[in-house]
Amino acid sequence: MEPLTIILLGSQGSGKGTQAKLLTDALKAKAGDMSVFSFESGAHFRTLMSGENYTAELVRKKLEKGDMLPDFFPIWMWTDAFMKNLDHGEHIILDGFPRTVTQAKVLNDTFAFYERTHVYVIDLEISPAEAEKRLIARGRADDTPEGIQKRLAWYETQVKPVIEFYKEHDDVCKFVQINGEQAVEDVHRDIVKALNLE
Repeated sequence: MEPLTIILLGSQGSGKGTQAKLLTDALKAKAGDMSVFSFESGAHFRTLMSGENYTAELVRKKLEKGDMLPDFFPIWMWTDAFMKNLDHGEHIILDGFPRTVTQAKVLNDTFAFYERTHVYVIDLEISPAEAEKRLIARGRADDTPEGIQKRLAWYETQVKPVIEFYKEHDDVCKFVQINGEQAVEDVHRDIVKALNLE
């Protein structure tokens, strides 16, 4: 089995983290001899903001207000993680990034460097109303009404262009759109089918 590179995109609340975990299990079951490198940007940002230094203080201020961090943060995070932890021949699952076209272009360069040729972009599509409902129900500390509205707004202005970028660049990836408002198991089934893992 060829190692897969899978990018999970979608608005906040679309279920990317849940699907990343299910997909990791499915990949391990399908090819037990291959490991899975999984990277979730949100968890890394939350770890960074829990620190006690000046950078952590600034990150907290930004994220608590629902603002986006500059491109250099996620680019540094995944670059550092790839350099320190990525092995040859393993599957890669990226959850929640890239979030800007600039990040997408850098990520494409990264994949080219690491000779990743089987790249899939899975867009979990949900409506803004559904995203807001799920985020309120999630009840995380940064899920304030103001923070939710800001994040959903920058999803429209920043992440939607990333989705269009990948749709237009099918020479570097296979783009798949999935109805993220289905039951969790149905979303997973559609992803597995799109990746030919049945």
